[in-house]
Amino acid sequence: MGDDIIASGKLNAAVTVTGNLRNRCLGETVLPIAGENRNLPLINLVGSLDSSWSSGGRFYGQWLEGKAIAQRQSSANIAEHVIPGKGHLPMPEEVFFQIDSFQRKSK
Repeated sequence: MGDDIIASGKLNAAVTVTGNLRNRCLGETVLPIAGENRNLPLINLVGSLDSSWSSGGRFYGQWLEGKAIAQRQSSANIAEHVIPGKGHLPMPEEVFFQIDSFQRKSK
């Protein structure tokens, strides 16, 4: 199903938590960012208390690799948001806030 959405160009944004999208959600052939998806907003959310995935953490390089892939493929709007006081945990409220902000901007 996800591939159908991507191929259709109906994807309006991508929001990831802790940025482990390299070769999973985003890769050289996994999520081609071209055509309709060329300016796709790609947002990485990471908790400020997440010592493994935040800047300088042992897995932070995976976010940087995914970001570099997206930059090579497109002019995507790529950003990282550090969520104060959060550790390594699901962030549904923060994800839905990002989605809501994309929807408000597109109207």
